[in-house]
Amino acid sequence: MEHQITNGPSYAILEATLSPGETLVSESGAMAWKDTHVVTETSTRGGVMQGLKRKLLSGESFFQNTWRAEGESGSIALAPGSAGVRATRPPGGRSSPTSSTASSTSRRAPSSPPARA
Repeated sequence: MEHQITNGPSYAILEATLSPGETLVSESGAMAWKDTHVVTETSTRGGVMQGLKRKLLSGESFFQNTWRAEGESGSIALAPGSAGVRATRPPGGRSSPTSSTASSTSRRAPSSPPARA
């Protein structure tokens, strides 16, 4: 998977190119645009109890989308529901706002409150 984070830091978009058969998981509602070769499957990923645990304990979506490129490579762009800095993180590694490793996860970093006048 090739990917890059653009339009950052506040309104970051993850643009990923999936090879045929390759998958990417996201929260429901995160897709901004995609190629016609990218198809989706929406599920609770692990059943109702896993979906509830994800929703209640971490604030993530109850449902999650699995995006897959079918037949040929396809591109997809994922955008957050709200503004904030996004960083990539290799599995088991530390997050880095400028990293572009192939296996990464988009995640929201804490943001500071707006300054008062």
